[in-house]
Amino acid sequence: MKKHKHISYYDITNILCKLENNKSFMEMTERDLRFLCGLLRDKMPKKVVEIGVAAGFTTNVILTCLHDLKCNCDMYSVDYSKYYYRDMTKETGFLTQSIPDNIKYRKYFGNIIAEFIDDICSDNKKIDFLIIDTTHSVPGEIIDFIVCLPYLADECIVVLHDVGLNHLSNGMPYQYATRLLFDSATGVKYFEDNTTDEIDNIAAIKITNDTFDNIVDVFSCLSITWQYMLSNTDIDNYGRIIKRHYSDYFYSMYIKITSIQKKTFSIDFARKFFKSDFNLIYSKWNQSEDVVVYGFGYYGKEVIGFAQINNLPISAIVISDDQTLPENGEFNEIPIYHISDLNDKYESVSVIMGVGDEYRKICLHNLDLLKIEYKLLA
Repeated sequence: MKKHKHISYYDITNILCKLENNKSFMEMTERDLRFLCGLLRDKMPKKVVEIGVAAGFTTNVILTCLHDLKCNCDMYSVDYSKYYYRDMTKETGFLTQSIPDNIKYRKYFGNIIAEFIDDICSDNKKIDFLIIDTTHSVPGEIIDFIVCLPYLADECIVVLHDVGLNHLSNGMPYQYATRLLFDSATGVKYFEDNTTDEIDNIAAIKITNDTFDNIVDVFSCLSITWQYMLSNTDIDNYGRIIKRHYSDYFYSMYIKITSIQKKTFSIDFARKFFKSDFNLIYSKWNQSEDVVVYGFGYYGKEVIGFAQINNLPISAIVISDDQTLPENGEFNEIPIYHISDLNDKYESVSVIMGVGDEYRKICLHNLDLLKIEYKLLA
């Protein structure tokens, strides 16, 4: 059997004309979309799952293409975020309003694919067309593919976007997760019919009997140092699917890799952010009472994530008095207070700073204004 194939492009001129007003939200290039629609034309799928949605422009291209092809199918869009990552005031997939009559469509937003896959496949119909376009950083697309594979039909087409992003993105050479997946997964590899000097940035794999038999190569990719750390909850939810559908060997391999990744991430984070040894930070933190994290921006959430994967206690998250508290007043069941509220809630606190260097001085000043004692841990 031929192990690779070039896909002829599909003319999407009419599709883009219909979506002209929203082209500023394109996440794929026109050439990428021609390749994607060429695969849809050749496959005429019955069940499409798209992981990674953003504003929803690609979703609309797929829906319009399936309508034009008169392809009756079910389609499901999945995204980890409920909100559009480029503008958090807009919901994920906000562009997708009109659904063609020949498509049964449903959205699943706000969690990982492992949380939704059973519901998506509760009709006992396997997925025959999968698009993965998410973080592009390890573990990203690799772990998503692993949990999706048991739910894929024979000869399912798996489309991978941004397989060349590490060469195209400015200053992001580590965004190669999709390329790792494409190169490590066994199957028939589909390439663009690209005659230009530009690097291909989209490709696909057709699932074969050998894909599952050789999945060890994809699992092995998870041992590459992760560019971001999954939460304990996400690790458990991915693990639940892996334990159910793979052998004990692969589940043990997954547990071992995630344990090592946690340790590597924690050591690196302590060195870079706290400028300290991990064991020292861990010991000081774990032996302290009423630990509060000051900051709820990017760095604050990174510190909270560091604490949670290491099971370190956090009594509260605090923000400056001039900042707005979230409506629910908590994050991952941890209460969020204004800094001045600590006076009424604690006799003393141990503080972990979760802010950038440019805000550290003003935050230390705010701590000095407290009427209760505080100890700065880091």
